[in-house]
Amino acid sequence: MNAPGSRLHLAVLLLLCASAARATPTYPGVTRDQLNLPKSPSCALCHRGTPALGNATRPVAESLLDFGLVPYQETTLRTAWDQVELTRVDSDGDSIPDVEELQTGTDPNRDPSAPPEPPEPAYGCDSTGTSPLLIAAGWLLLALGRHRRRGASTPI
Repeated sequence: MNAPGSRLHLAVLLLLCASAARATPTYPGVTRDQLNLPKSPSCALCHRGTPALGNATRPVAESLLDFGLVPYQETTLRTAWDQVELTRVDSDGDSIPDVEELQTGTDPNRDPSAPPEPPEPAYGCDSTGTSPLLIAAGWLLLALGRHRRRGASTPI
């Protein structure tokens, strides 16, 4: 495991595993059950773009985070929804509480009387669904291949 190539393979493996980190997959179902919704909400309820850790930045997500939501901890989601419901949080400011909007099938992130939001741009890594870490790993492998072809013996 001390060979430079072995360390490189380990680094690439870690990058690839890290790129698989996504949003908490159970949260839509937990939300459905917690709020007695007819179906699970879309991941877009909380996430912008492809669901991933760190992009739960929509107003409802920010409200849930304010009440202690932690990724991969369902109890914190249940507690946060209880608080959102109890305090009648209205993330979009349209005077209809978030939970009520979800139960009636409207979007608690957007006031229906507001002008429509422009679509999110579809360019860069996100337009292909490819993780930026996966792309970085590809560039790293390409650079290492060039480094080895030059006959360099110093590990990177």
